[in-house]
Amino acid sequence: MVALTWSGSAAASSPNRFDNLRIQQARVASVAYKLAIANRPLCRAAAAPQAGFMPHDLAQYAPLDRPGAANAYELGSRIGVMAVAGSSPAANAGLRAGDQLEAVNGRPLATVVTPEGAPTMAFVDQARRVIDEELRHGAVTLSVISGGMRRDIHFTGALGCPSDVQLVPGADVNAWADGARVMVTDAIVARCPSDDDLALVIAHELAHNLLHHRRRLALAGVSENTLLPVSSVGLAAVRAAEVEADSYAVRMTGAAGYDLGGAASFMAGLLKTNGMAGALASTHPEARQRLALLTAAIARTSALR
Repeated sequence: MVALTWSGSAAASSPNRFDNLRIQQARVASVAYKLAIANRPLCRAAAAPQAGFMPHDLAQYAPLDRPGAANAYELGSRIGVMAVAGSSPAANAGLRAGDQLEAVNGRPLATVVTPEGAPTMAFVDQARRVIDEELRHGAVTLSVISGGMRRDIHFTGALGCPSDVQLVPGADVNAWADGARVMVTDAIVARCPSDDDLALVIAHELAHNLLHHRRRLALAGVSENTLLPVSSVGLAAVRAAEVEADSYAVRMTGAAGYDLGGAASFMAGLLKTNGMAGALASTHPEARQRLALLTAAIARTSALR
């Protein structure tokens, strides 16, 4: 699944912000789902049924944003559907963005919002855990409310790699992985003119999680706190992980049917982004070397197709 954490108040001053985020989230949800399903052979041991949609609720938004979110997304006391991956069984069964979730296999899904309460993902995370548990048992029935009418959605999740990809509102052009989740800012999504480009970004971060880089780097003495100095041994391990993630990302993107023809030029432009180049300089391979390795990986992948 994917989830959106909104702890700022950008939407309060931008009337179209909610609409734009829903559009971006739909792209992220569909790309992440497609990558997860197509690359199941890479994660056989960890494969699990994928829901293919992103729930959200009013409690995860900052108090100043809640009136706008409630109006734009029709959120209230129920978990809502922010986006649905277009190729997923849930979409084929009729689940749509804007639906409100009442229960899954009879298990209630509810949220509690206080007007001034701090943003929390607790209710969405709990709903996702319940949905995932039911999906692991087989077919599910989602009871949803839309336009005041109740209906049931029946589907079985397709097996795929874990793909918890979250859209994070922010002006920084960035994406990162924490070992379980992938975060992409809406700024970097906006810098991806095509889904081919977005797939490469998301696949790179998914690769970090699938390859357990966080755990492997910890064994090499690399702290989770990126502000702390990194030893020469640790720095070499970090750069090797980035190269490995690039190579895996190319494989994953190609396996999902995305076009790799413009991948190298897209990455070259992304690496020149103001702010990103400086942030990556200390821990990532030098840009020219990285692009050369990426181009070689694309050639290998293309030759196998």
